[in-house]
Amino acid sequence: MKWQRIVAKATAVVVAVGATLMAVSTPAQAAETATISRSIYLAPQSTGNAPLPVSAPRRIYLASGTYLWDATISLSGSSVGPERTIYLAAGWYNWRCHINGTGNPGIGDSNYYTYCYLDPENTNYQTVYVPSSGLYYFALPLGGTVNWVSRLDPQF
Repeated sequence: MKWQRIVAKATAVVVAVGATLMAVSTPAQAAETATISRSIYLAPQSTGNAPLPVSAPRRIYLASGTYLWDATISLSGSSVGPERTIYLAAGWYNWRCHINGTGNPGIGDSNYYTYCYLDPENTNYQTVYVPSSGLYYFALPLGGTVNWVSRLDPQF
């Protein structure tokens, strides 16, 4: 009987150690990148405004942490746009981007600018922008249909 108790205790220890090793060796899941996007035609000379997303800001819950946040405009294989690394507190945010025409023809001058913002529902937090300076100017002299994407890529 004594040896049965010893075997039972030894088996319990081996099972407990095995379960601990399994838990430690399981890889952590990374947070997923959040994206809003739109394809849009931009004329060479415009004073219009286009929002992203089209209908309303995207309401999104973000975990606290550091994010790489960008807004990219792509046409014919080349891309431009601002990016920044930012720490965000956990909470609900309204996420929106805009492209505005300057009225310039885009030859030697920037004829568009873009910006995005995260407007927190918690009034103790401040609205944040990409780019952090407020506006990102770019030239699109010939116009065309662009792919417009903003991403929040968690760095945790």
